[in-house]
Amino acid sequence: MQLRVVSLDGIFFEGDVEMVEFCTTEGNRGVLPGHMSQMCALLPGRLIIRREGEIMEAALSGGFALIRPDQIQIITEEAKQKTTETKGQS
Repeated sequence: MQLRVVSLDGIFFEGDVEMVEFCTTEGNRGVLPGHMSQMCALLPGRLIIRREGEIMEAALSGGFALIRPDQIQIITEEAKQKTTETKGQS
């Protein structure tokens, strides 16, 4: 599944991912490939990106997510990377 995160500073992240998690006005949401299409409002909070055995965590200032079965587009005012972990590390 393709993820694109765009902030006022430009493209924050673009690439293939296994799963994405974020906080919406309706609660936390995890999105896997094949998810039904929808649009949702994002609250300020964590964005978790899982890809190739790694986890990337970022902070979003809120925004909107457009979800399609094969892609997610997130538009936010600000996105900041927090940490990166490799599977098997604590």
